[in-house]
Amino acid sequence: MVWHLQSGVRQGGVLSPVLFNVYIRFMLDELELSDVGCHKDHVYVGYLAYYIILLSASIRGLIIK
Repeated sequence: MVWHLQSGVRQGGVLSPVLFNVYIRFMLDELELSDVGCHKDHVYVGYLAYYIILLSASIRGLIIK
């Protein structure tokens, strides 16, 4: 899964936090749907959203097909 940014939002703009949250929520939802990463008791735990850290039991587990 690769995202190519074509444009951005001015830092400090009023909409910047809202658009960032929309983008991050979309990215994390797609990551969870891809089922890549770690699971604990059949619950997906493939990221820590505060720091946006991807988790996986191995390097190969981070490869998105």
